[in-house]
Amino acid sequence: MPLAALAMTVICSCNHNSGNTIEDKPLGCNIVSSEVLGGNYTAADLKLYRIVDSQDEVWDMYLRCVGQLPDSLLITVSEQGIISTHASDTAAFAEHSRNICNQMCNDANEYIALWQPFQVDGDTIFELVMMNRKPLPAGGNDVAEVYALESAYNGEPILNMTFNDETAKTWAKITDENIGRRIAFVFAGKVISSPMVNGKIEGGRCSVYGLSTEETCALAKVLGKE
Repeated sequence: MPLAALAMTVICSCNHNSGNTIEDKPLGCNIVSSEVLGGNYTAADLKLYRIVDSQDEVWDMYLRCVGQLPDSLLITVSEQGIISTHASDTAAFAEHSRNICNQMCNDANEYIALWQPFQVDGDTIFELVMMNRKPLPAGGNDVAEVYALESAYNGEPILNMTFNDETAKTWAKITDENIGRRIAFVFAGKVISSPMVNGKIEGGRCSVYGLSTEETCALAKVLGKE
């Protein structure tokens, strides 16, 4: 399964709790990660970025750029400036998204724009995600423990990650400072998740769900540095 397919399914919660009385079960992972992901990747290929929103100085500029987009390509433009389009329109959208980034970027080239795909009623919808180019100080290389699990509640695969002790403190600070804001999880240059931070997260915990069993196992092996 290629990486592009992986990117269409991932949701990150960072708040998964299997509960005190029912435990999630380990998945039997008999796969070759490179075959599932479509290439040889390492833990360093998972990076986190803060998504641009109304609290940023460039927000008004971003909305002006969005206002220049052709209506024929858009499905929605939300109050939060979230743009979405059909998969068939992303090629036509490419030049426009580059123009948005070019107008927002200064000489330091502070922002990047990537597409995040979703499945909606059997159709692939893409969201344009504008984010700070500099990664947050937490990522795949900082993962100390990772487990591929089967949810005790609904049987769905879950990727449980725990950052190392030093990064766990950083992660708590990041989440505390970004409550109500979104963080992009980017693996190998693809946005695989963009969860809203609902509160400060202690202990370096993060859970990813919405992948297939094979995808969950593949990422667990990569992040586990196997």
